[in-house]
Amino acid sequence: MGERKGLEFMQALAKQDIAIRGGRSLVTQLLGAGEYDLQIVAYWYRPQLMKKTGRPGGLVGFEPAIVALHPISMVEKAPHPNAAKLFIDFALSDDGQKLFVQRGRESAKPGLKPKAIRRI
Repeated sequence: MGERKGLEFMQALAKQDIAIRGGRSLVTQLLGAGEYDLQIVAYWYRPQLMKKTGRPGGLVGFEPAIVALHPISMVEKAPHPNAAKLFIDFALSDDGQKLFVQRGRESAKPGLKPKAIRRI
């Protein structure tokens, strides 16, 4: 965006009635309750879960999306390091990633996408 456009954007944004709150899941619940009209940053799956239970809400994904990384690792002195390694192998496998997608989460594997997201 550059310094000038970025500064103009932030100044225009500051003139709006914006609520800054911690807790993405809480903000999503408040959005569903009508407290807010829009949520900029949300966990992808929370609005989808709300929609499945009949509560109002939806999600529009922007391209390119800015995503959070969710690394998986093992602590240095894990009591059962081989079990941890097996779990990591499974979590990163096609079957493991398909479970993530079935639960409405994004997959680390290209081509595996949860249903019901509209991208613009």
